[in-house]
Amino acid sequence: MTNFEHFKQELAKSHQTVYAVAHWLTGRGYAVTLPPHSVAERPEDWEQYADSGDLHLHLRLEVKRRQIDFTCQKDFPFPDIMVSAKAVYDRADPKPSTHYMVNKAGTHMAVIRQTSSQYWEVRTVRDKRGHSKEVYHCPIERVSFQGLPGALPTPSNTPPTA
Repeated sequence: MTNFEHFKQELAKSHQTVYAVAHWLTGRGYAVTLPPHSVAERPEDWEQYADSGDLHLHLRLEVKRRQIDFTCQKDFPFPDIMVSAKAVYDRADPKPSTHYMVNKAGTHMAVIRQTSSQYWEVRTVRDKRGHSKEVYHCPIERVSFQGLPGALPTPSNTPPTA
């Protein structure tokens, strides 16, 4: 058996393992994609058949636009940041892996990873209509900040709709 034939045989066997992991992940509420796989007929064509990975895991992300100005931790106007309504986050399955809070100008974002949830505190706040709700807040020290390339529309520069 040639080295290439051995490779193809081992590759075929590996698909069972990939399927088992995909099944395990979907059983835990994750969405996965199995990219197409094909095998070169000749060893010299291997580059045309190189795969893009065994599985692609789709993570839940949350994105919000805040009506506050900030670019970094130093100029963030509060000691913590609202992450999510407690009831919404608690019933989420799977939990969002990351929350992205975009500033008013649409130029920067606060990035709150789910791994920081052990530091979150619950606070009762009033919404715009005066209703009380419990909200998770993350200490600003547990948040990273990043620039967001490309200008996002703001109320002052949003084109009128027809």
